[in-house]
Amino acid sequence: MVLAQTQQASRKQNDANVLHCAKHPCSSKKDPEYCHWVKRLHKAVMELKIEDGAQRTFEFRYLDIITDYLQAYHFSLETLALAQIEDVMKFLEQSFSSFSPETNPDTTEPEQNFYELFLTLKEMANRQRNFVNPNLEILAEKLRENVVNGRHDARAIVFVRTRVLAEAVASWLCKCGDVDLMRLNARKFTGSQASEEQGGTSAAEQKWVVENFRSGEVRVLIATSVAEEGIDIPECNLVIRYNYTRNEVSKVQTRGRSRTSGGISILLAMPAVFQLERKNCVRERLMESALHQISEMSSAQFSEKVNAHQRKLFQDWDLEAIINERRRSELENVKFSVLCCGCRKISVHSSEIRTINETHRISISRNLLDHMKFKPVKEQWFDGIAFVGTAHCKGETEPGKYCGYKIGKLLTHKGCPFVTLGCDKLLFLRDNEKRPDPKIKQWKEVGYFIEELTSEQLHEYATEIFRPDCRAAFAN
Repeated sequence: MVLAQTQQASRKQNDANVLHCAKHPCSSKKDPEYCHWVKRLHKAVMELKIEDGAQRTFEFRYLDIITDYLQAYHFSLETLALAQIEDVMKFLEQSFSSFSPETNPDTTEPEQNFYELFLTLKEMANRQRNFVNPNLEILAEKLRENVVNGRHDARAIVFVRTRVLAEAVASWLCKCGDVDLMRLNARKFTGSQASEEQGGTSAAEQKWVVENFRSGEVRVLIATSVAEEGIDIPECNLVIRYNYTRNEVSKVQTRGRSRTSGGISILLAMPAVFQLERKNCVRERLMESALHQISEMSSAQFSEKVNAHQRKLFQDWDLEAIINERRRSELENVKFSVLCCGCRKISVHSSEIRTINETHRISISRNLLDHMKFKPVKEQWFDGIAFVGTAHCKGETEPGKYCGYKIGKLLTHKGCPFVTLGCDKLLFLRDNEKRPDPKIKQWKEVGYFIEELTSEQLHEYATEIFRPDCRAAFAN
């Protein structure tokens, strides 16, 4: 049904690229290629021309929401094969919370229809709450054998592919009803680049989890690839890759986490992952053969090989530096705007965007504040900056209806509030162009030159927003 509505909305946009993507979906919604298809469709939608007109705005928003739904449903199907249905539904509920009439009373009728479809699905899922996923039972048995019934200080790391699955497996182990498993106090361990709303783990929480894993208070980590290397995680006696494999290097790295005496590594996999693992085993043997050949070299031969490789690296780095410098000089004078992709109406020009600590992209536009609704959150400090709320767009999607997309956060810097701009729901449009750049997912991919906030600009901005007639913007 969602797919049929996707094709119908695509025809209304009358864009060849969008129409082509919509007409050629992947046949299996569980196939990873399905996710790639959704991403291609989303990219095509993001590239649609910026055009005036309420109907075009509505149709664009409709397509954007459809791609959000399709992607979330794909992740849920992938997770459902390995987790409990109630945890999958929890993920979907979080994904669709912004479309709930309770959260956003300004949702349009099609958005409400989509949310009602989800509520129907949720009601059906509730009837299967008592069903235990057999793959989780296999995982539980391995934990009982090697951790519960193992040494008193036994600990395990379970590697999974996605943040969604890490959250789901950790949640189930802590509430499964098996006292022995629940006492393991399983915790997820995911990257800090993603927000907590997206399943990320903050740096402070990462530190807490690692300290408690070291002390034995937490005896099981459910981790994504972030735990493979680069983070000082204590040794453990069991590593389980739960339908998870990437390449031969990852295979060696994950196995290397079980460094204690008698430590073991186990792969629990479905056929597709198992076949990939067999290829990794062949590649690992080739790596070992290459290392053996290197060990047979004389010191002179080895030094010659290393020096030749270093010279090639330095040449590549020098060339890359020249290209990047040339690109930077070309982009320094590029003018652009960022637009809310939910309504394509609310925008900030690059002349009113600055950085704080060369990291946080903030708006110094007084006009933007009038088009934002702020929702307070628990204060969090990072890099000397306090994050105190979320910023939601108030652009009109249809008469009397407001967008509601979260386009950033509210932070305070030196006592002054700013809107920091996130990339998730923003479009980047160069001046004098009609089509936005769909490739930008994170600010580090932007490339356009953005000035650091100066003391003079901070003073001028503060003077403007703290006028009595401007304070209401933060009270809405």
